[in-house]
Amino acid sequence: QKGFLFLALAALTRPDGALIYVVAAVYSALAGLRRLDRQLVGAQMRTHLPAMLVVLPVWIAKSIYYGDIVPNTFYAKSAYHAFASQGVVYTALFARSYWLFSALTLLALLLSLSLRASGRLYAAVIAVWIAYVIYVGGDFMFARFLVPILPAACLLLHEAASDLLHRRPALRMALC
Repeated sequence: QKGFLFLALAALTRPDGALIYVVAAVYSALAGLRRLDRQLVGAQMRTHLPAMLVVLPVWIAKSIYYGDIVPNTFYAKSAYHAFASQGVVYTALFARSYWLFSALTLLALLLSLSLRASGRLYAAVIAVWIAYVIYVGGDFMFARFLVPILPAACLLLHEAASDLLHRRPALRMALC
């Protein structure tokens, strides 16, 4: 419950933070449906209430005062127009500069279906965020749009390494 409240607060400070909220909410709902646990789905819906009680009044106030819920810079940077070719260049430049981190993260993304639920959630957030960055075309500053997902990438790498060491006791013993 607190997690969604913090994600809602993040969406208020950075509008594209709502993307992470939506990914987490959809992932959480799908996890409940997968288990066919109707009570869990109902409880998950109730967890969004505090977040909405914080976000909706702010969005309503912004709509009334500014005429929109997103800042003017959203339109100034043309974030609602696709510029995928530039987004690919932007993302590739980051991947080339941090090739080892990028390669390990990509490997962890590919293996994420075999990870625990938290690892799969990190992978979903990273994949959707990178797709968003590619869609909007990145930014004029190097890696600025990719920095928000670096903690999720580090957590994904941790989950993947923990899973690998758990499955391969001989590797764990060799590293110790």
